[in-house]
Amino acid sequence: TLHNAQEIERLGLQIGDRVVVVRSGDVIPKVVRVAAEGAQRRPFRMPASCPVCDEPVERPEGEAVTRCNNVSCSARLKESILHFAHRSAMDIDGLGEWLVDAVVDSGLVKDFADLYMLTEAQLAALTNDAELGEKRAAEHVKEIARSKSEMTLARVVDALGISGIAAGKAKLLAEAFGGLGALADASVEELATVKGISRRNAAAVREFLGAAPGLRLLALLQEAGLPVGPDAAGDALREGVAPDTVGSAAGRLPPEDEVEFEKDLRRFVCRSLRSVKGIGDVMAGKLVDRGLVRVPEDLYRLTDRQLAQTPMPVTLGATSAKSIIQSLNASKTRPLARLVYGLGIRHVGERTAELLVERFSRLDDLKEASAEQLEEVEEVGPRIAESIQAFFQSGRNLNLIERLRGHGLALAEEPLSAARPAHSAAAGKVFVLTGTLANMSREEASARIKAAGGKVTGSVSSKTDYVVAGESPGSKLQKAMQLKVEVIDGNELLELLTVRTPEG
Repeated sequence: TLHNAQEIERLGLQIGDRVVVVRSGDVIPKVVRVAAEGAQRRPFRMPASCPVCDEPVERPEGEAVTRCNNVSCSARLKESILHFAHRSAMDIDGLGEWLVDAVVDSGLVKDFADLYMLTEAQLAALTNDAELGEKRAAEHVKEIARSKSEMTLARVVDALGISGIAAGKAKLLAEAFGGLGALADASVEELATVKGISRRNAAAVREFLGAAPGLRLLALLQEAGLPVGPDAAGDALREGVAPDTVGSAAGRLPPEDEVEFEKDLRRFVCRSLRSVKGIGDVMAGKLVDRGLVRVPEDLYRLTDRQLAQTPMPVTLGATSAKSIIQSLNASKTRPLARLVYGLGIRHVGERTAELLVERFSRLDDLKEASAEQLEEVEEVGPRIAESIQAFFQSGRNLNLIERLRGHGLALAEEPLSAARPAHSAAAGKVFVLTGTLANMSREEASARIKAAGGKVTGSVSSKTDYVVAGESPGSKLQKAMQLKVEVIDGNELLELLTVRTPEG
């Protein structure tokens, strides 16, 4: 309920307060009062402009919601696509916030119709920042710990990322010197005596380990408990860099060396995590960029929560892309009422969309309907009628509908009255669905009840004839028992939906 600035003012809510929240109508989190005022509480002010597109916002007279009216606003577009893809509308599985952000921000989708032009290749390549979630974060933390336990001196040398020193040459150096300290103390001539190490390789090793950033990294690798051999610092570190420039707690280097140290650290993190499934170079680098890893030891002290709450780059991948394309194709056959609801016409909810399609079985007929014809529909008053007409008077919306038609979406269906059985036990009855049905989805059950001439509502009242209860029913079952409404299961519903002959 915090979308309502008047409600915030009425309750005296301020930022920093502790509040009491209840579940209103079994759905909406509703703030009911201030439980304790915050020590540094401050008033909330509704912004005068959209925080995304910076266009002015307005609150229509008589309404609670402050809106951005810029039809090109990316935030509005994203929310409208999420509504269009919702289970109650076009039911496009997999098209959640992460993916909507990615397709809009990349410029692939500018309206609903663009969704049906997406290809598997485009989707598979999409990358966006998203929170990993607790399950994946826990898996990554476990794998990072495993990678440390399997680390060898050769792999540590390889992970340093010294120019020209890949896994094979790193193994040769590790075998020849036995530790990072001895490696740091070695001259170019000594390094070049190792079979397989060229003078250019030796010079690169010497340059890396002869500089303060590289020496500092070596000392910190030893602090992190990695297998770096005896005395990782070596004489080079003891003689060339003051102790207070090395330690992880009080380490200070000149600004230009700090920059180089961060590059060295980033390279080490990326290369050391290459064996960890699910963590690529980009994600590994983000651990440093976002400040989660400032020294190597931090890498092995990461917690599930730190990773779970940190946005990391995620790629959709081919398997998910294929599934989403299949779901997009399946959505083209959804009932017309789903599409009408999905279009996001102001004040037109699921129930109103169904009533409109009962009266106007073609979208073209709904588009051409007069205000008087619209108001003949149950639950449609002047405000809703005006909103519907305004939607279809927009050239932008008319063009969108034609493009959806071109992509093969169903813009018409058989009138419900023609499909309704004349002798069904469900005809004229009012149903409420709750819980998970074993033999069909709730959406399918709802559609079959309506096709049989029944009515489906969202709440139990004295006018309800049947409550269809599946597994894990909610408070609607308790309400049914209080009102002594008949409760049936999915199998009993199927019996009611069976067409009866006049004799039967």
